[in-house]
Amino acid sequence: MKLKYFFLALGLLSITTVSAQGMADATPQYQNQLTLTIGLNNGYFRDRNYSPLNYKSSGTRFGLSYGRITASGHRWTGGLALGLGTLKHPTDYDRHPRPERYQIDLSVGYLRKVGQVTDDRRSWLGVKYRSTVDLALYDGAEAVTFYGLHALEAALATDWKTGDRHRLSTEVSLPVFGLLSRPPYTGWDKFIVDNAENIPKVVTRGDWVSFGAFAALRASAAWTYDFGQRWSTSARYDFSYFASKRIDPVRLLDNTFSLSSTLKF
Repeated sequence: MKLKYFFLALGLLSITTVSAQGMADATPQYQNQLTLTIGLNNGYFRDRNYSPLNYKSSGTRFGLSYGRITASGHRWTGGLALGLGTLKHPTDYDRHPRPERYQIDLSVGYLRKVGQVTDDRRSWLGVKYRSTVDLALYDGAEAVTFYGLHALEAALATDWKTGDRHRLSTEVSLPVFGLLSRPPYTGWDKFIVDNAENIPKVVTRGDWVSFGAFAALRASAAWTYDFGQRWSTSARYDFSYFASKRIDPVRLLDNTFSLSSTLKF
């Protein structure tokens, strides 16, 4: 069922993009971009606070992002991504409900152009602020765990023109300092019970830590085809890894394959 909706959404993205070819005109290079993304997520989930078992994760991911290149060639970025998935272990029985997994990723950033800039290649280096929340629930709220990291990260992005209408872009980011939020050893405490309806408050309670108290890495690669001055479409792969031994050990690894449609204005 998820695949059915996924491919339906991809079809709508393609139709929208192709229909926009006739809109292109001989206008200057657009500096603003609005991108809609839909993808399939597959990953590995291990959280000793939740269960001694190792789980496989699968689901869908949706994203909306904004980018701007300034007159000086620097980049402003912002985005929101939502992941909806389930966890599965080989010993699970079909009659039991599968744990539900919810992922939220919110980021803003500023990257300055670096190195030699040409028509064929550009690079940027800068910082981002990113809030990452990974929440797992079993049978409503019978069992709950979460991992929240609200951190500053160093980011490097590159863009290569590989043809008249297509290009390859990559990005790597590494969180270095932030607020790490994990549930207590018992899974629940009075604070969580009192604020059970206020999820943002729960997942932003934690300790300020630096790299070492946690490990995290994000990387992506995308191939983009420009249909004209205003529209383009991309095929993208994203990798993310988060881990920490604070409270109870947790390790989260995700692979996401997605398609996106971009409006330039």
